[in-house]
Amino acid sequence: DPIDAARTLTSRVPTVVVTRGADGMVAVDAATGQEASVAAFPVRPRNTTGAGDATLAAFAVASGLTDVLEEQLLVAAFVASSILAGESGAADPPRLAEVLQAARAHDDPRARRVAELLAQ
Repeated sequence: DPIDAARTLTSRVPTVVVTRGADGMVAVDAATGQEASVAAFPVRPRNTTGAGDATLAAFAVASGLTDVLEEQLLVAAFVASSILAGESGAADPPRLAEVLQAARAHDDPRARRVAELLAQ
């Protein structure tokens, strides 16, 4: 179970994020006691180059935007879907304005919160 594994790892590091591809991601933050799980944003992957690195970078950025672990994961999941949808993956990532536009136009209601967080 990914959440159990994350809990175990927090004995060594304060925050653990487990990416699960199309199944989304989970995280445990031992410092705050928060645990979260989010579904992936649907995407037809065109290029997976750098997607994992970009996901964790987006999570780090989101940590500065909100203290809510689930929202941090939402931002990371949306950025991951944006990277995967691009022809060059993370080698030529979408710019912030493009990610914001995509979040505002996305059918998934969770994307609205992503747009609000990124627009700060």
